[in-house]
Amino acid sequence: MAQGYSMLSLNEMSADLLASSAGLRIKEMEQQQTSLLKSVICGFNQLLDLRDLGTGVHSTRLAEWAIRVARKLRIPETELYQLEVAALLHDIGKIGIPDSILKKEGKLTEAERALMNKHPELAGPSFACFRGSKRPASMPSTIMRVSTEGATRPG
Repeated sequence: MAQGYSMLSLNEMSADLLASSAGLRIKEMEQQQTSLLKSVICGFNQLLDLRDLGTGVHSTRLAEWAIRVARKLRIPETELYQLEVAALLHDIGKIGIPDSILKKEGKLTEAERALMNKHPELAGPSFACFRGSKRPASMPSTIMRVSTEGATRPG
């Protein structure tokens, strides 16, 4: 062969190039999937804002807060993505809260507050739709508890 390459070394180089190309394609597809997931989450939050104005803003603030707290608690970076998804989507459970409670002006009764506080739990099954996401119950309780304790509604 010209230039001193053996057929074996050319085959090895071709295999390496194919493996490298496949690896780059996989990485590109993973980035596209992540981008699509972020778009879906954003869309859900915008739809929730139509039902309960301010929900999307609340969820975004909660996600930012949860990530800061998680880092202070030294929760592994690998778990932060799941935490962010859980925080952003916990309000999906508000779809299961009756309008008479969700849109009530003034103080909620104890029973109404108890039902309202279940909205993150009602969102749990939605998390199964997101590959690699865990349900919020598997998140550190000190972080996810903010979704009910940090409620901005009076009463």
